[in-house]
Amino acid sequence: MIRVLLIMVNVFFFWMARLLSGDPAADITAPESVKPGESFTVNVRIMVNDAKDFMRFTMLLPEGFTATVGQTDGAKFLFEEQKVKFIWAQLSKEEMNITFNVKVPANASGAYTLQPNITHPVNNLPSNVVLNPLKINVGESSTPVATQPSKPDTTQRPPVQVSVLRTVPNTAVTGEFFVDMSIQKGDLRTFLKLVDSIPPGCSAVLVSGDGSSDFESKDGAVTIRWYSLTERPTLNIRYKVIASPDMEGTYPIKGMISYVENENGKLIPIPPSDVTFKPSAALTGGNQRQNETTPEENNKPAFQSNANAGEDAQKTQEGGIKTTAVVTSGNNQKATENQTQPEQTTSAVGVNYSIQIAAMQRNVPVSYYAGTYAITTPINREQIDGLNKYTTGNFSTYDDARNSREQLRGKGVEGPFVTAYSNGRRITVQEALMITSQKWVR
Repeated sequence: MIRVLLIMVNVFFFWMARLLSGDPAADITAPESVKPGESFTVNVRIMVNDAKDFMRFTMLLPEGFTATVGQTDGAKFLFEEQKVKFIWAQLSKEEMNITFNVKVPANASGAYTLQPNITHPVNNLPSNVVLNPLKINVGESSTPVATQPSKPDTTQRPPVQVSVLRTVPNTAVTGEFFVDMSIQKGDLRTFLKLVDSIPPGCSAVLVSGDGSSDFESKDGAVTIRWYSLTERPTLNIRYKVIASPDMEGTYPIKGMISYVENENGKLIPIPPSDVTFKPSAALTGGNQRQNETTPEENNKPAFQSNANAGEDAQKTQEGGIKTTAVVTSGNNQKATENQTQPEQTTSAVGVNYSIQIAAMQRNVPVSYYAGTYAITTPINREQIDGLNKYTTGNFSTYDDARNSREQLRGKGVEGPFVTAYSNGRRITVQEALMITSQKWVR
């Protein structure tokens, strides 16, 4: 009867804790008494409440007692240094039920106290929730012999000096790059978590992790957790960041590392690291050559190749093509945004040729191409079929345009090709050659 009443009281306080506190709560049940050398089962019901992300349940056992796992409910189980540990990397349920079996040593006798504890992060720092102790009588006598109860290990260990070094590429990257982390942890053996915020729109994958138990890339953050650290004083981690190939600009990677030392949470910020992105060569002019067809391909006349004219065969809407021009000074090859002229409609008379240097979905400033490739002629931005296409030069003959194309290629532009216009409307090069009776030159 008394045992039933105690269980009811525990349940009452369990549910009150759930209603009144945002911290996790637990209802723990086990036999009141056991015989020496026997085993008993501990049942734990944990209400998560407001806890998120990582959570750890521990119980310190008396010297000589051992534990084996029962039901884990998604947790990782450990028994080390006389501590039972259940660790969750993610909390997907409102309530967890776990069990473990405790083996009592044959020479045990008396009353023992088993201290449970829950740890979970609050504002990125570990927070401890001390639960009601579990009391067990060991022996045949109904009057237990007073013995030294088991208490949490409060021995103050020397503080550890934890430091983190992050290494990122010191040159501009395209698409993806590696981040190397070196953590000097000393003899720290408890839980450790590293969080890095990566540039927006990027994802990451773990390459190597030196004993890391859990890696996650989600919502712009890379999270790496260690639940049980080795004796190794240094941890080396490498992860790969994957970005869009058209990403451009400089972005910081910021981070922090948290750990538990002498039952207290520690939080150390990691100095930010800047990463500079440049668009893929394929998007800034690369892989464009396939759009310039060869009129004399297969020894056929130019006018017979129109069916294979590629991008140059695409027609624009009536009324011309909107362009944005930037004029650069011969004395200053770095174009600035102040040089941008208002958008205008090209209104050239007759046929003329230009060189396409890039095609991008994003509206990249024309000053980028002028400065990157030292282009001193005006650069035009055309909006065609949802793409921003960048051209430069204005030539009356295909031969001159072809020579300019080779000069741009020598400046580092990948895949430049000749385009043609008739009265401001883009046409195929083959059509332009036929209209002007010019000869195609390789």
